[in-house]
Amino acid sequence: MRDLEMKKLFQNLNVQNNTAQFYGQQYATFLQKIYISQIFSDSNSTFQELPYKFLTQNELSLEEQAIYSGKLQIQNLRSGSLLQIQLFGMDSSSDFIKFSQDFVKNGNNSNQIQQELLQYYFKIENIDKSQILLNGETLITSDQYNSTNYQFIFKEVQITSYPQKDTQLLINYQINNKQSLPILVQIHFRNCLVGETVKVFSPNIISCTLCPSGSYLLSAPQISQNNSNNQYVEENSQCQKCPDSAEQCQGSEIILKDGYWRSNINSSEIIFCENNPDNCQSKDNKSINGCILGSIGPLCEECDTQGVVWKNKQFTRSFKEDYTCEQCNTMKYQTIFIISYAFILFYQRLIKLVSENSKQLLANSFLSYIFQNLATSIIHLQLY
Repeated sequence: MRDLEMKKLFQNLNVQNNTAQFYGQQYATFLQKIYISQIFSDSNSTFQELPYKFLTQNELSLEEQAIYSGKLQIQNLRSGSLLQIQLFGMDSSSDFIKFSQDFVKNGNNSNQIQQELLQYYFKIENIDKSQILLNGETLITSDQYNSTNYQFIFKEVQITSYPQKDTQLLINYQINNKQSLPILVQIHFRNCLVGETVKVFSPNIISCTLCPSGSYLLSAPQISQNNSNNQYVEENSQCQKCPDSAEQCQGSEIILKDGYWRSNINSSEIIFCENNPDNCQSKDNKSINGCILGSIGPLCEECDTQGVVWKNKQFTRSFKEDYTCEQCNTMKYQTIFIISYAFILFYQRLIKLVSENSKQLLANSFLSYIFQNLATSIIHLQLY
């Protein structure tokens, strides 16, 4: 009632050029609400911004308004993720609360504002502990306030449930002299992905964990249920050690050393490019399928003569070095190459034919000489 009466009292009040140290630029009230400003989740050992939807109390149904002050919706979260949740405290005019940690820690304990700040807290809580596991910083106070961006921050909250499942949490908080209505948190957990392995905490709580640096997994883990209603993991869901032919591995990623090739990113069969190791350069950002400019196919030993892979750039085999490709710059050069190549083939064939004919003529002459001498010898024998 008091908040409603305050709103009515100051509804038509307009205060200008007024400055407050903490909040209440127009008039002083207690903080009225909180607002989720940003959420980050861990990905490949770094925190990245996570998409979400936050509904204020006015955007909720009448039934939900009676029990919640807001609703936070998160989609496709990895079970076992670490979250960083940032939120604002606001007054009735939607001004952010602003204060310094020095004031809270070093101020006079009898100060009424300081006492109010010390009462602030935010706590993430389970609705059903059998369905979700919370670890990390689930309770924050004014000690976790960031005076640079005016936000209260849950720095690392780990939330673990079950892949492909929906679950709910509550954010309970106090930002004035009474307990506020909680914020409902609705989370949909995605399935475990390729490059992640699983850890079973209970039949209802399983985490998806990215294979750490130095290991990899090229298949998605499969979670099955046995007759005793317990969960178990398929054998092919264990992280594999990074091979010697790879520079580094993590998750589903294998970065090959120079000189090695594989058919695609889902293959663990790695082959040394024996004929021309320089063609195989997976670490080069400009390479395609692990091959340098112009090269394609197994072990990067073919040339992109049609310009399919290298975006309409056509390449042909070099005369200078085996298993090396050179770009066909103009039609003139291509024509010269084709004619030259055809002439070389014709010349090689001609030499072969001439060589075979020469050998045949020599053999015929030799046989004729033998037969002539043999006939003469027979005639001489008959005369005597």
